[in-house]
Amino acid sequence: MNLTIELIPGVWIYISYFLLFPALILVYMSFPVDWFKKNYNIFFAISLFLMVLWYMKAGVHDGMTYHFLGATLLTLMFGWQLAI
Repeated sequence: MNLTIELIPGVWIYISYFLLFPALILVYMSFPVDWFKKNYNIFFAISLFLMVLWYMKAGVHDGMTYHFLGATLLTLMFGWQLAI
């Protein structure tokens, strides 16, 4: 996702950083280690595919482009813990 800094107020950036740390702790505590040990090659192959797919962007405005397909694909295939 490419957002210019002018589109987001400064207070929202600090709030998002403040909310990021509890989310990362929750991911760390509920990480599917057994699944990841068995399927790490699939995860890294899809991650590489998403890096290539990242260049296909859906634009909303000139300064705001999203990558909906990759984020949805990663979340649906691997769950929210690995998508974060």
